[in-house]
Amino acid sequence: MGKIPQERLQALPTPLIGQEIALAQIDERIAREAADIRARRYHRTRAALSLADCILLAATGASDTLASADEILIRTAKAEGIGVEVLSRRSSGSSREP
Repeated sequence: MGKIPQERLQALPTPLIGQEIALAQIDERIAREAADIRARRYHRTRAALSLADCILLAATGASDTLASADEILIRTAKAEGIGVEVLSRRSSGSSREP
């Protein structure tokens, strides 16, 4: 994998500026739900979800929106019924999807 250009790294969070971002405490319920998501959704080549991805999915509440440019994470969030804000991989724009 190539190194990500500095200007791209700086542009990635631009759509999130001014948005409310919440921190979640990871408790046993979220840890178990994350393990369940990983067991159901992980595939070595088609859906290489990390445990951190699964914890993020499990910690995202019904009224929350997950913001990501990661295609596998976006696809899995949608399959789990989680609202997604798709961050563009090419520009600083984003689009919100249910």
